[in-house]
Amino acid sequence: GLTRLLGASTNVEAGVKYLARLQNQFSPEDYVLAAYKLGPDRVSEDEPLDLPTLRFVVQVCHYEAVLQEYEREVRSRAEQLALTRVGHGETWKSVARGVGLTPAVLRLYNPRLAPHALRAGASVAYPAEVSPALAAAAADPAEYVSRIGDTAELLAGVFGLDLESLRRTHLLWELHPLAVGTRIVASTPAGTMTSGRPAARAPASAGSVATASGRAIR
Repeated sequence: GLTRLLGASTNVEAGVKYLARLQNQFSPEDYVLAAYKLGPDRVSEDEPLDLPTLRFVVQVCHYEAVLQEYEREVRSRAEQLALTRVGHGETWKSVARGVGLTPAVLRLYNPRLAPHALRAGASVAYPAEVSPALAAAAADPAEYVSRIGDTAELLAGVFGLDLESLRRTHLLWELHPLAVGTRIVASTPAGTMTSGRPAARAPASAGSVATASGRAIR
């Protein structure tokens, strides 16, 4: 809508002001985020949040925990990203071709957009350089090892996997984080996931990252 036309910086500023208003209206942070997603008129602190909204809240808190734990590195890499605007009729494939990346790599850098078809006018972030290991994994993703910040929803969207099959394969319940270092069999068609296996040495899970940063999910 209008905020998209005004540009990224104005959009961020408007979002921050909106969150500040919601913080004055709701006390628990969970409900602030729920109101941001659904609208304040559809959220009541006297009623429990539904599962899709809880999933959104957990994802936001997960990214917040990652930012708190790795803020310097995240900000440094974010400063190296560029933005491109999606034109009418463009797809992940055409935009990726235009910036010299594969569609999978481009989706990995745009986690909120990754599960969906691109819409004209959307801003897509892309890196100037991609690590050889990530480029190779995304170019021929027979197996992909999850990284810090990855979620089951993101990887299902990136690689065209069935989300529920991905969760069952890795024994993840609806709100369970995806452990860093998990090997995802990413070349398997949606709905026919085979058993993944953990990497030989898996770093801390997203849940432990949240614990390390002192972030609690209420």
